[in-house]
Amino acid sequence: AAEGLRDEAAELFSRALELDPENRTALDQLVRSGAESGNFETVEKALARHLEGHPSDSHMLFTSAGVLWRQGRIDRAVELLDRLDFVSPGYEGAEELRTLIEAEKGAGGN
Repeated sequence: AAEGLRDEAAELFSRALELDPENRTALDQLVRSGAESGNFETVEKALARHLEGHPSDSHMLFTSAGVLWRQGRIDRAVELLDRLDFVSPGYEGAEELRTLIEAEKGAGGN
């Protein structure tokens, strides 16, 4: 039942973003509900759309890198972390995420 509610919430937040692509609250909530339900594809698409219009949005660069890492798309996650380091050096959590990614790469990830 809870999973169905998360999926429904993700759908509602997606619709809210279609109506207002600048709605940061809807995007943040879509990320949260998508991560909880494991629906990373929808979240990734919404984040990519946002970053097209806001390529220097530090919070969403970090969030997108985390989503990509959770999907196993390590190389793309590292690209976004590199961009984040350029846009916002020392962004809180970025170094920790990079350490997790490097550990996974060392353990045989892509």
